[in-house]
Amino acid sequence: MGDSGYNNVRTAETSADEMNRRQFLGLVGVAATGSVAGCNWLGSDERTGQSRTPPRTATRPPPPATDVRALSTASPAPSPTATPEPEFRTVVDAVADGGCAPDGSEPCDDAIEAAIADETLIEFPPGEYLVTRPIEVDGDISFGMRGTGDTRRDVRFVHPEGYSSRLLHVTSGTGSLFENFTADQTDDRVTNSGLLIHQRDGLVVRDVEVGGFSPTENGTKDLIVQITDSSGRGTVERYVNRGGGEVGVYPDAFVAFFSGPHHYGTLQLLDCHIEQCGSNGVYASRTNGPVQITGGTFRNNAVSQIRVCGEDSFVRDATIEIDTDAADRVAGDYNAVRGIWWESGWQGKTGGAIENCEFAVESANYARGLVEVDGTAGRLAVRGCSFDIDRDGFRAIQVAPPGASDMGGAPDRPWDITLRDIEVDTTASQAVDVLVNGRPGSEIDGLTITQRNARHRDGLFLANSAGSRVTRYACESSRYPLWVYTDDSSDTAEELLCLGPRISIATEASADGDQLQVFGTDESGTDSNVCVEISATAPYSVASTRNEGGTYFGRVLDRSPEYLKYAQP
Repeated sequence: MGDSGYNNVRTAETSADEMNRRQFLGLVGVAATGSVAGCNWLGSDERTGQSRTPPRTATRPPPPATDVRALSTASPAPSPTATPEPEFRTVVDAVADGGCAPDGSEPCDDAIEAAIADETLIEFPPGEYLVTRPIEVDGDISFGMRGTGDTRRDVRFVHPEGYSSRLLHVTSGTGSLFENFTADQTDDRVTNSGLLIHQRDGLVVRDVEVGGFSPTENGTKDLIVQITDSSGRGTVERYVNRGGGEVGVYPDAFVAFFSGPHHYGTLQLLDCHIEQCGSNGVYASRTNGPVQITGGTFRNNAVSQIRVCGEDSFVRDATIEIDTDAADRVAGDYNAVRGIWWESGWQGKTGGAIENCEFAVESANYARGLVEVDGTAGRLAVRGCSFDIDRDGFRAIQVAPPGASDMGGAPDRPWDITLRDIEVDTTASQAVDVLVNGRPGSEIDGLTITQRNARHRDGLFLANSAGSRVTRYACESSRYPLWVYTDDSSDTAEELLCLGPRISIATEASADGDQLQVFGTDESGTDSNVCVEISATAPYSVASTRNEGGTYFGRVLDRSPEYLKYAQP
């Protein structure tokens, strides 16, 4: 990615940039002969005893002024196309026409199955309906089930205690509707329910809840939806699953929503509410078609809140929260918990976006990332998101190198990461707020990091990401606001990185020993684009602690591969 357009930023300051690069290389060659003592802290998963009760009314420093020359050219995620509303010729009343008992006194299985037909909608008046075996819907038909109550809980499907199958199993069809009811597992911890739906096109699931505790022994996936035609569409709207489950037993625990390799179309999840499930809240990363998530709340699910990846897939306007100490409907102890886990396993997918989401972490047993990009995932854009971090060691964003995963191989290129208009507010100590590792040609444009009462915490760490660019970046960190590392594994590129314009960095740590000019020269201007060539004597590691009028001061750190420990979760 050496020709990725960075020559375009060298306007009238080209000669100054050349001086900046030459001086940087000379300084690295001299200073790297001895590492600075105490500068290779690698982070820890232990919580400190420091009190962290900053006032929530603390004023966030204003972000640097926007410069139109520095704006990202990354395109926003595409707007979703709505699934057409299903239509039916025949409507059957499950009680008046079908003979179902609305008090749950008699099984309703036979009556429901007798009414299943093409272009038929079964309506269920408010009540409790006993189902003792899965409702099987076969054939390429348009079919629907809808509760007529005011809320989804007015119509409840119940099962005998210990039931270990699903409420509904749909193997094919087009234009089906499942709306306004609850599949009730109860809280007995031995009864399971759920829905498995495969459709070619035109599926709508709306205002459906899988209620009650989801047992691990009987249950695996509470709602499975897969659109099997590549041109097909489906929508899941206001799906709710928050009854809790057993955590700490991955991969055996249940998933609240799943879509997998049989999904080839486009699937939209709108305003869903999923929390405290035993595994991933949404597991839809290894599909063959895009999954698009808009709105909703995803909280305290084990493993991850949302797990998705791929071209035209996105998460937009969602609320992602981790506070496992407050989880009151789970059994067992949490293992690692992530926010959004962007990974694709053996598929090696690239592309997708996370936009306008709000992330927060208050407590967790282990430190991970609110956005965690696995080594099986390629290009990703994160835009307009905010991160509130109150758990030591947790990162806002952490990006692994391509191929660095035990779940699959390297993804298809491109591998670059775009971070634009990101705000991080943290009281956490240790580790780093944003880590981008092994992603050449990445762009960080508009990143504001506010650290309050933090200790031993870095701002932005770029490792082995040659040819990257950082613009509109503001950070006053407790240690290093900007850390750049490269070694022999870096891609060939003309420059290590370009900085500016609109960079404002400072550190709360002692400035002793940080007087070395690591980027730029005394002649650099405030709005300079300071570009740094790849060193001929890699590896090297440089941290900048402040920027004064376009000249970056800092120190050369230990060049050993110890940084790899830092980069791991």
